[in-house]
Amino acid sequence: EFYRRDIEKIQYIFLSNLKTSTSGIIKKIQIELLLEHTLKSKQEEIYTALHFCNILKVSGIEDIRNLAGQTLVNLMPSLSFQQRNDIAIELLRASEMEDYQFTKYIPYYLGQLILYLTPNELEEVIDDLIEKIKQSDPKLSSLLLRTIGIAIANYPKYRERFSEKEKSYENRLNKMIGILLNGFVHYNLKVKQAAFRVIGREIFGSRHLNLEEKNHIFKLIAKKILTLLAPVNKEGLMFLINSTGLNYMYKFISDYNFYKGSIKLETPEKIAFFPGAFDPFSVWRDLVTVLGTTILCSIFPKGTHIDLPKARGINGVVETSFILQIFFTIV
Repeated sequence: EFYRRDIEKIQYIFLSNLKTSTSGIIKKIQIELLLEHTLKSKQEEIYTALHFCNILKVSGIEDIRNLAGQTLVNLMPSLSFQQRNDIAIELLRASEMEDYQFTKYIPYYLGQLILYLTPNELEEVIDDLIEKIKQSDPKLSSLLLRTIGIAIANYPKYRERFSEKEKSYENRLNKMIGILLNGFVHYNLKVKQAAFRVIGREIFGSRHLNLEEKNHIFKLIAKKILTLLAPVNKEGLMFLINSTGLNYMYKFISDYNFYKGSIKLETPEKIAFFPGAFDPFSVWRDLVTVLGTTILCSIFPKGTHIDLPKARGINGVVETSFILQIFFTIV
Protein backbone atom coordinates (compact mmCIF):
# COMPACT_ATOMS: atom_id res chain seq x y z
CA GLU A 1 0.00 0.00 0.00
CA PHE A 2 2.78 2.42 0.91
CA TYR A 3 4.71 1.45 -2.23
CA ARG A 4 1.66 2.16 -4.39
CA ARG A 5 1.25 5.55 -2.78
CA ASP A 6 4.90 6.37 -3.38
CA ILE A 7 4.62 5.39 -7.04
CA GLU A 8 1.67 7.73 -7.43
CA LYS A 9 3.84 10.59 -6.18
CA ILE A 10 6.40 10.15 -8.97
CA GLN A 11 4.47 12.40 -11.34
CA TYR A 12 4.30 15.02 -8.62
CA ILE A 13 8.09 14.90 -8.27
CA PHE A 14 8.54 15.66 -11.97
CA LEU A 15 6.35 18.73 -11.59
CA SER A 16 7.88 19.82 -8.29
CA ASN A 17 11.46 19.81 -9.61
CA LEU A 18 10.62 22.53 -12.16
CA LYS A 19 8.95 24.86 -9.66
CA THR A 20 10.93 27.80 -8.30
CA SER A 21 9.08 27.52 -4.99
CA THR A 22 10.63 24.09 -4.29
CA SER A 23 13.75 24.38 -2.13
CA GLY A 24 17.12 23.19 -3.38
CA ILE A 25 17.45 20.46 -0.73
CA ILE A 26 14.13 18.93 -1.71
CA LYS A 27 15.07 19.05 -5.39
CA LYS A 28 18.34 17.24 -4.69
CA ILE A 29 16.56 14.46 -2.84
CA GLN A 30 13.89 14.16 -5.52
CA ILE A 31 16.47 13.96 -8.32
CA GLU A 32 18.25 11.12 -6.52
CA LEU A 33 14.92 9.36 -5.92
CA LEU A 34 13.98 9.67 -9.59
CA LEU A 35 17.30 8.17 -10.68
CA GLU A 36 17.00 5.27 -8.25
CA HIS A 37 13.37 4.60 -9.23
CA THR A 38 14.15 4.72 -12.96
CA LEU A 39 17.14 2.38 -12.70
CA LYS A 40 15.19 -0.16 -10.65
CA SER A 41 11.87 -0.06 -12.48
CA LYS A 42 13.40 0.42 -15.96
CA GLN A 43 10.38 2.48 -16.92
CA GLU A 44 10.14 5.93 -18.49
CA GLU A 45 13.92 6.21 -18.87
CA ILE A 46 13.71 8.66 -21.76
CA TYR A 47 11.12 10.80 -19.99
CA THR A 48 13.28 10.97 -16.87
CA ALA A 49 16.36 11.80 -18.95
CA LEU A 50 14.53 14.65 -20.69
CA HIS A 51 13.41 15.87 -17.27
CA PHE A 52 17.04 16.04 -16.13
CA CYS A 53 17.86 17.89 -19.36
CA ASN A 54 15.25 20.52 -18.54
CA ILE A 55 16.61 20.96 -15.02
CA LEU A 56 20.13 21.34 -16.42
CA LYS A 57 18.88 23.99 -18.86
CA VAL A 58 16.65 26.14 -16.67
CA SER A 59 17.39 25.59 -12.97
CA GLY A 60 18.41 28.75 -11.16
CA ILE A 61 20.58 26.92 -8.61
CA GLU A 62 24.07 25.88 -9.69
CA ASP A 63 24.25 22.79 -7.47
CA ILE A 64 20.94 21.53 -8.83
CA ARG A 65 22.10 21.96 -12.42
CA ASN A 66 25.32 20.07 -11.73
CA LEU A 67 23.48 17.29 -9.92
CA ALA A 68 20.99 16.96 -12.78
CA GLY A 69 23.83 16.83 -15.30
CA GLN A 70 25.76 14.16 -13.41
CA THR A 71 22.57 12.16 -12.84
CA LEU A 72 21.87 12.32 -16.55
CA VAL A 73 25.34 10.91 -17.28
CA ASN A 74 24.67 8.05 -14.84
CA LEU A 75 21.35 7.33 -16.55
CA MET A 76 22.76 7.18 -20.10
CA PRO A 77 23.84 3.49 -20.03
CA SER A 78 20.21 2.51 -19.32
CA LEU A 79 18.93 4.23 -22.48
CA SER A 80 18.74 2.69 -25.92
CA PHE A 81 21.11 3.96 -28.63
CA GLN A 82 18.31 5.96 -30.25
CA GLN A 83 17.34 7.53 -26.94
CA ARG A 84 20.97 8.43 -26.22
CA ASN A 85 21.15 10.19 -29.56
CA ASP A 86 17.96 12.13 -28.79
CA ILE A 87 19.37 13.31 -25.46
CA ALA A 88 22.67 14.38 -27.04
CA ILE A 89 20.86 16.34 -29.76
CA GLU A 90 18.60 17.94 -27.14
CA LEU A 91 21.56 19.25 -25.15
CA LEU A 92 23.39 20.29 -28.30
CA ARG A 93 20.41 22.42 -29.29
CA ALA A 94 20.13 23.72 -25.73
CA SER A 95 23.70 25.01 -25.89
CA GLU A 96 22.55 27.38 -28.65
CA MET A 97 20.38 29.36 -26.23
CA GLU A 98 21.46 32.96 -25.86
CA ASP A 99 21.63 33.02 -22.06
CA TYR A 100 25.25 32.15 -21.29
CA GLN A 101 24.44 32.04 -17.58
CA PHE A 102 22.70 28.69 -18.17
CA THR A 103 24.44 27.30 -21.25
CA LYS A 104 27.94 27.46 -19.73
CA TYR A 105 27.15 24.37 -17.62
CA ILE A 106 26.10 22.20 -20.57
CA PRO A 107 29.48 21.39 -22.25
CA TYR A 108 30.88 19.52 -19.25
CA TYR A 109 28.05 16.99 -19.40
CA LEU A 110 27.45 17.05 -23.14
CA GLY A 111 31.10 16.13 -23.73
CA GLN A 112 30.59 13.01 -21.61
CA LEU A 113 27.17 12.15 -23.04
CA ILE A 114 28.25 12.02 -26.68
CA LEU A 115 30.72 9.26 -25.80
CA TYR A 116 27.74 6.96 -25.21
CA LEU A 117 26.75 7.25 -28.87
CA THR A 118 27.62 4.58 -31.42
CA PRO A 119 30.68 5.29 -33.62
CA ASN A 120 28.58 6.36 -36.62
CA GLU A 121 26.42 8.72 -34.57
CA LEU A 122 29.47 10.11 -32.78
CA GLU A 123 31.09 10.88 -36.14
CA GLU A 124 27.95 12.75 -37.20
CA VAL A 125 27.94 14.80 -34.00
CA ILE A 126 31.63 15.68 -34.41
CA ASP A 127 31.08 16.74 -38.03
CA ASP A 128 28.13 18.86 -36.88
CA LEU A 129 30.31 20.51 -34.24
CA ILE A 130 32.96 21.31 -36.85
CA GLU A 131 30.43 23.18 -38.99
CA LYS A 132 28.85 24.96 -36.03
CA ILE A 133 32.18 26.23 -34.74
CA LYS A 134 32.94 27.73 -38.16
CA GLN A 135 29.57 29.48 -38.45
CA SER A 136 28.58 30.38 -34.87
CA ASP A 137 29.21 33.42 -32.71
CA PRO A 138 32.19 33.41 -30.29
CA LYS A 139 30.12 32.38 -27.24
CA LEU A 140 28.64 29.29 -28.87
CA SER A 141 31.97 28.38 -30.49
CA SER A 142 33.64 28.56 -27.07
CA LEU A 143 31.00 26.24 -25.58
CA LEU A 144 31.40 23.73 -28.41
CA LEU A 145 35.19 23.79 -28.08
CA ARG A 146 34.87 22.97 -24.39
CA THR A 147 32.49 20.15 -25.29
CA ILE A 148 35.18 18.68 -27.55
CA GLY A 149 37.81 19.14 -24.83
CA ILE A 150 35.69 17.27 -22.28
CA ALA A 151 35.08 14.51 -24.83
CA ILE A 152 38.84 14.15 -25.42
CA ALA A 153 39.49 14.01 -21.66
CA ASN A 154 37.00 11.13 -21.32
CA TYR A 155 37.74 9.52 -24.69
CA PRO A 156 39.73 6.50 -23.35
CA LYS A 157 36.47 5.20 -21.84
CA TYR A 158 34.98 4.99 -25.33
CA ARG A 159 37.26 2.08 -26.20
CA GLU A 160 35.65 0.06 -23.41
CA ARG A 161 32.09 0.80 -24.53
CA PHE A 162 32.38 0.08 -28.24
CA SER A 163 34.71 -2.28 -30.06
CA GLU A 164 36.21 -0.82 -33.21
CA LYS A 165 39.50 -0.79 -35.06
CA GLU A 166 42.37 1.06 -33.44
CA LYS A 167 42.84 3.13 -36.59
CA SER A 168 39.25 4.41 -36.41
CA TYR A 169 39.73 5.26 -32.75
CA GLU A 170 42.93 7.21 -33.44
CA ASN A 171 41.50 8.99 -36.49
CA ARG A 172 38.59 10.25 -34.41
CA LEU A 173 40.97 11.46 -31.70
CA ASN A 174 43.02 13.31 -34.31
CA LYS A 175 39.86 14.89 -35.71
CA MET A 176 38.78 16.17 -32.29
CA ILE A 177 42.25 17.52 -31.55
CA GLY A 178 42.20 19.18 -34.97
CA ILE A 179 39.00 21.02 -33.99
CA LEU A 180 40.76 22.55 -30.99
CA LEU A 181 43.80 23.51 -33.06
CA ASN A 182 41.54 25.13 -35.67
CA GLY A 183 39.95 27.11 -32.87
CA PHE A 184 43.41 28.17 -31.72
CA VAL A 185 44.02 29.89 -35.09
CA HIS A 186 40.49 31.33 -35.32
CA TYR A 187 40.19 34.94 -36.45
CA ASN A 188 38.19 35.84 -33.33
CA LEU A 189 40.31 36.43 -30.23
CA LYS A 190 37.70 35.03 -27.82
CA VAL A 191 37.58 31.74 -29.71
CA LYS A 192 41.38 31.52 -29.69
CA GLN A 193 41.39 32.12 -25.96
CA ALA A 194 38.76 29.45 -25.37
CA ALA A 195 40.58 26.89 -27.53
CA PHE A 196 43.92 27.21 -25.74
CA ARG A 197 42.23 27.32 -22.34
CA VAL A 198 40.50 24.04 -23.19
CA ILE A 199 43.75 22.44 -24.37
CA GLY A 200 45.51 23.39 -21.15
CA ARG A 201 42.85 23.02 -18.49
CA GLU A 202 40.47 20.36 -19.81
CA ILE A 203 43.07 18.05 -21.35
CA PHE A 204 46.47 18.44 -19.67
CA GLY A 205 44.85 19.51 -16.40
CA SER A 206 42.29 16.71 -16.52
CA ARG A 207 42.02 14.13 -13.74
CA HIS A 208 40.40 11.63 -16.09
CA LEU A 209 43.54 11.09 -18.18
CA ASN A 210 46.60 9.32 -16.82
CA LEU A 211 50.14 10.36 -17.70
CA GLU A 212 50.49 7.93 -20.60
CA GLU A 213 47.24 9.10 -22.18
CA LYS A 214 48.29 12.73 -21.81
CA ASN A 215 51.68 11.86 -23.27
CA HIS A 216 50.01 10.33 -26.32
CA ILE A 217 48.04 13.54 -26.90
CA PHE A 218 51.11 15.67 -26.20
CA LYS A 219 53.07 13.89 -28.93
CA LEU A 220 50.28 14.67 -31.39
CA ILE A 221 50.04 18.40 -30.71
CA ALA A 222 53.35 19.55 -29.17
CA LYS A 223 55.03 20.69 -32.39
CA LYS A 224 51.79 22.18 -33.71
CA ILE A 225 51.33 24.20 -30.53
CA LEU A 226 54.88 25.56 -30.79
CA THR A 227 54.21 26.55 -34.40
CA LEU A 228 50.82 28.16 -33.79
CA LEU A 229 51.69 29.90 -30.52
CA ALA A 230 52.36 33.42 -31.77
CA PRO A 231 53.91 36.18 -29.61
CA VAL A 232 51.28 38.36 -27.92
CA ASN A 233 51.22 41.57 -25.93
CA LYS A 234 52.23 40.88 -22.33
CA GLU A 235 49.56 43.28 -21.08
CA GLY A 236 46.71 41.52 -22.88
CA LEU A 237 44.37 38.77 -21.71
CA MET A 238 45.67 36.35 -24.34
CA PHE A 239 49.09 36.43 -22.67
CA LEU A 240 47.57 35.35 -19.35
CA ILE A 241 45.52 32.58 -20.98
CA ASN A 242 48.57 31.31 -22.87
CA SER A 243 50.53 31.35 -19.62
CA THR A 244 47.81 29.35 -17.88
CA GLY A 245 47.62 26.79 -20.68
CA LEU A 246 51.39 26.41 -20.84
CA ASN A 247 51.47 26.03 -17.05
CA TYR A 248 49.20 22.97 -17.28
CA MET A 249 51.46 21.54 -19.99
CA TYR A 250 54.58 22.26 -17.96
CA LYS A 251 53.07 20.54 -14.93
CA PHE A 252 52.30 17.48 -17.06
CA ILE A 253 55.86 17.43 -18.47
CA SER A 254 57.31 17.72 -14.97
CA ASP A 255 55.11 14.92 -13.63
CA TYR A 256 55.90 12.67 -16.58
CA ASN A 257 59.64 13.24 -16.27
CA PHE A 258 59.47 12.49 -12.55
CA TYR A 259 57.28 9.37 -12.66
CA LYS A 260 57.89 7.93 -16.15
CA GLY A 261 61.07 9.41 -17.56
CA SER A 262 61.82 11.73 -20.45
CA ILE A 263 59.29 12.31 -23.21
CA LYS A 264 60.52 10.98 -26.54
CA LEU A 265 59.21 12.89 -29.53
CA GLU A 266 59.73 11.26 -32.90
CA THR A 267 61.92 13.31 -35.23
CA PRO A 268 61.26 12.68 -38.92
CA GLU A 269 64.21 12.03 -41.20
CA LYS A 270 65.43 14.74 -43.57
CA ILE A 271 63.57 14.76 -46.87
CA ALA A 272 64.81 16.12 -50.19
CA PHE A 273 62.17 17.90 -52.27
CA PHE A 274 62.86 18.61 -55.96
CA PRO A 275 59.97 20.72 -57.34
CA GLY A 276 59.83 20.82 -61.13
CA ALA A 277 62.38 18.03 -61.51
CA PHE A 278 62.39 15.58 -64.44
CA ASP A 279 59.54 13.10 -64.48
CA PRO A 280 60.09 10.23 -64.86
CA PHE A 281 63.69 10.01 -63.65
CA SER A 282 66.20 8.04 -65.57
CA VAL A 283 68.52 5.74 -63.64
CA TRP A 284 71.33 8.25 -64.03
CA ARG A 285 69.27 11.15 -62.73
CA ASP A 286 68.06 9.01 -59.83
CA LEU A 287 71.65 8.23 -58.82
CA VAL A 288 72.64 11.90 -59.06
CA THR A 289 69.64 12.90 -56.98
CA VAL A 290 70.39 10.41 -54.20
CA LEU A 291 74.10 11.25 -54.14
CA GLY A 292 73.46 14.98 -54.21
CA THR A 293 70.92 14.69 -51.43
CA THR A 294 73.37 12.76 -49.25
CA ILE A 295 76.16 15.29 -49.77
CA LEU A 296 74.01 18.38 -49.28
CA CYS A 297 72.31 16.97 -46.18
CA SER A 298 75.71 16.37 -44.63
CA ILE A 299 76.89 19.91 -45.47
CA PHE A 300 73.91 22.15 -44.88
CA PRO A 301 71.75 22.31 -41.73
CA LYS A 302 68.06 21.54 -41.63
CA GLY A 303 65.89 24.19 -43.28
CA THR A 304 68.60 25.35 -45.73
CA HIS A 305 67.41 26.60 -49.13
CA ILE A 306 69.87 26.03 -51.96
CA ASP A 307 69.82 27.20 -55.56
CA LEU A 308 71.55 24.29 -57.28
CA PRO A 309 72.96 26.15 -60.32
CA LYS A 310 74.84 28.39 -57.90
CA ALA A 311 76.05 25.39 -55.89
CA ARG A 312 77.32 23.25 -58.76
CA GLY A 313 80.87 23.33 -57.47
CA ILE A 314 80.05 21.20 -54.43
CA ASN A 315 82.25 18.10 -54.84
CA GLY A 316 81.62 18.26 -58.59
CA VAL A 317 78.36 16.35 -58.28
CA VAL A 318 75.72 18.87 -59.29
CA GLU A 319 75.77 20.03 -62.91
CA THR A 320 73.87 22.91 -64.50
CA SER A 321 72.91 20.57 -67.33
CA PHE A 322 70.89 18.52 -64.83
CA ILE A 323 68.23 21.24 -64.57
CA LEU A 324 68.30 24.96 -65.15
CA GLN A 325 67.09 25.86 -61.71
CA ILE A 326 65.99 23.53 -58.91
CA PHE A 327 65.17 24.74 -55.47
CA PHE A 328 66.39 22.23 -52.99
CA THR A 329 64.84 22.32 -49.54
CA ILE A 330 65.86 20.13 -46.66
CA VAL A 331 62.66 19.62 -44.70
